[in-house]
This record gives sequence, C-alpha cells and structure tokens, in this order.
Amino acid sequence: MISEGSLQDFSFSDLLQIISLNGSTGTLKFASEGREASVECRQGEIIGATAGGVQSDEAVYVLFSWERGRFNFLANHSEGPVNIKTPLADLTKEGIRRLDQWRQIKREMPGISAGTCFVRSGSELPPDASAAAAEIHQSLESEQSLSKLAEECSMGELNVAQALLELWNAGAVEMHHTPEEASRHLFKRLSEGLFERFASISGLKMTEGLESLLNNLARENETELRWRNGKVHDGLSLGLSGEELISIFKRFVDAEMDYIQRIYPANFSQRALSEIAEGMSLEERKAWEKLDLPLSPLGVHS
Repeated sequence: MISEGSLQDFSFSDLLQIISLNGSTGTLKFASEGREASVECRQGEIIGATAGGVQSDEAVYVLFSWERGRFNFLANHSEGPVNIKTPLADLTKEGIRRLDQWRQIKREMPGISAGTCFVRSGSELPPDASAAAAEIHQSLESEQSLSKLAEECSMGELNVAQALLELWNAGAVEMHHTPEEASRHLFKRLSEGLFERFASISGLKMTEGLESLLNNLARENETELRWRNGKVHDGLSLGLSGEELISIFKRFVDAEMDYIQRIYPANFSQRALSEIAEGMSLEERKAWEKLDLPLSPLGVHS
C-alpha cells in the first residue's frame, strides 16, 4: 500500500482498489479543503469510516467526491470506529453511482464545490420544497459554504448539493464565489476547453503528449495540479491568495498554449479562447485579464 500521496495522483476509488488487491490493514487518513477523514481497513475490506460529521457507509460515499488534498496510510494501525459491514465491492459501486450524481449537479450548477458559499435570496422557500431543502434553507441565516452546511446539518455533501440545486432552481438561494474561486473556475474552464478543442482535431499521440507535458510540469514544480483525460484536478491549497493562484495558472496556460501553437496556427487558439470566454462572470473576466491572454475578455457578452 502507498504510504502517502496526493488525490490528484490517486483518486479515492484508486486507493480502494489498491487496498483490496493488497489485502491491506491499517488507517487511511485524508486532509482536503479544511476537512479531515479516516478509513479503517482490515485485510482488504473497509470496516469503518468518518468524514467530518458523517459516519459509516455515508462517509465512504462522501470521499468519492474529494478531488483535492493529501492522504497517508498507517499500516497495521487502528484508531477509528468499526461501523461498516458493507462489502467493499458494494461500497465502490454505490460510491461511483453517487459520483455520477455529483457530476450531473456540477453540470447544472457550474462552479459548485465544497468551498462555494450560499446565501438566501429574496425569494421565499417553495411550498413543495423537500425536507432536506427546507432544512438547508433554514440553516442559511448567514452565508455558509457547502461543506459547513453539510457539517451543521449532519448530511453528506451530495445530499446538501442536491438540496441547494433544488433551492437554486427555485430562486431561493444565491451562489457566491470569491475572487480566488473565480480564478480556479476560470483556469479549469480554460485548460479543459483548450484541451478538448485540441483533442478533437489531433491524434492520440499528440493529445497524450499535451497531458504528459502538463503533468510533468506540475510534478517538477511540486504543484498540486493533475490532468486526467483532459480534466483538471485542482489540489492547490485553499490558503493561496488570488495573486498566487494567477501566477501558478499562468505558467500552465502558457505551456498549454505554446504546445498547441507549435502544431496549429495562432488563429486556432484565438478561436478557441473566444468560444471559452463566452458566458464568463465578472470575477472570471478580472482573472482573465490578469492571465494576459492574447484575446481580451472585453466585449464578450455573458
């Protein structure tokens, strides 16, 4: 079993597979976005788990959605409760199903994450609101992040996100992003948008070359960013300032643009940037300007 590492290199489902194959016994600990979790293993099975205020099987399901952070494995060590009897194969199947639900929510609410803050809007709670949505709405007496709501209401983050989506669609809550969050969202949108457009007209070898370039650059600079199938996995510390984030992101955007422009003419990149820029928020436009891209965001309509 790997003793320590990043969730950008090994996803939670990867770690469960390694535990099963190795028949591992010990405690797997996680730290991500100010949250902590632990998973107890015995001979390749999961026998206990906690994630914030969530226990048992639900704690395991929560961990499938953690994309950033660090983990370490303490072999032949036990410190948490024994509160799981579900076989690992069944835990994995359900965890992947819920991860798919998370991805659907993110498609409907672009930019939502554990650190995203929500506040009540001027609209009333819909009369047909679910019990979970009503509880979340009542808890939003002041602006709170998704992760804090999950902890306060003792719900899994997926359940909170589903309730927030219901409230958001009804106009009962507003989603707020800090400038730092906006920078992260813009970088993900930029990098993935460029990668997708490049991959659509390029061979597998060239596409793999771009992903390898970005991952190698991240490892060389000891930066908690990884790319898998063109998707960005952001494990950068939440404590980084907006300026620090922009400095990091610019290095990778420049590298990605340089790779693409060595293969295709400049108008390909400019056309891609123009398409990606559509629908940006005000905070994302500000971050765009700081990245010093060859296309101005001014005049792009949201």
